[in-house]
Amino acid sequence: MSQRAACQLERLGFTNVHDFVHGKAYWLASGRPTTHSHPIDRVIDHLNPNVITVSAHATVADAVDALTGADRAVVVSESNVVVGVARADRLSGAAPGSIVADIMSVGPTTIRTDEDAKAVRARMTQHGVSSLLITKPTGVLLGSINAERQTR
Repeated sequence: MSQRAACQLERLGFTNVHDFVHGKAYWLASGRPTTHSHPIDRVIDHLNPNVITVSAHATVADAVDALTGADRAVVVSESNVVVGVARADRLSGAAPGSIVADIMSVGPTTIRTDEDAKAVRARMTQHGVSSLLITKPTGVLLGSINAERQTR
């Protein structure tokens, strides 16, 4: 279907046309813009892009400096893919020269931008989680969502 639509757009004179082969679900889960309103309050509407990140190759001393009072830093690859979480309590107990990858927790829970924010917050409350990481389907970090409802 998308190839036919792209063909029609080109026929109508559009010159910069792309065929997005992944489909609508992938588009929404990637946090891409849409022209239609959605019946649910989506996670992307509550995205906090201010997340502390560190490289897996960073030293513990560098990670501690990056925390600036926060309780965790998200460990990301060179392409900003989430690979783990470095918690402040584990960082403070490690040798300053050691590498973050050696003490991080791997496989943190992540969610997508198109999920229902109310349902996500209910799950977070049920499990005692204060925030969750939001990623694209490829694992690239977009930000986080807090358990408490924020006013916009």
